[in-house]
Amino acid sequence: MCTEAEGVFLWCLEGLRRLIENDYRFTLSERARENMAEAVSDGNNVVDFMRSEGYIRFRADSEASSRDLYAVYRLWCEDNALKALSARSFSLYVCENLELYGLEQSNNIYLPGGRRVRGFVGVELLQRAA
Repeated sequence: MCTEAEGVFLWCLEGLRRLIENDYRFTLSERARENMAEAVSDGNNVVDFMRSEGYIRFRADSEASSRDLYAVYRLWCEDNALKALSARSFSLYVCENLELYGLEQSNNIYLPGGRRVRGFVGVELLQRAA
């Protein structure tokens, strides 16, 4: 290690120079981005639910209440022998990723009977939870 100290120091100095040029922001390689996405998916089954088929479909002219979307997510978890996140964690994830899924949060989702609730525009439920 001692014989390579100068090379290691120069390598670190070059990295510091690049970091300063990038306004102290680290750059991520495509491989690092893929690894991060995989780690998020492993720790959050909502990602897999949002990619699933047969439960929901993304359509600009559709809408679903937060409660109904969560119920379908729980059904998906049961069908796939997974533990569902809490309703709050589920909603927070969806709200933080609206742009990714082409969704819009709304306080004007109307249920049968005229009740107005919170929900999402841009998603159609293909399943109904019992």
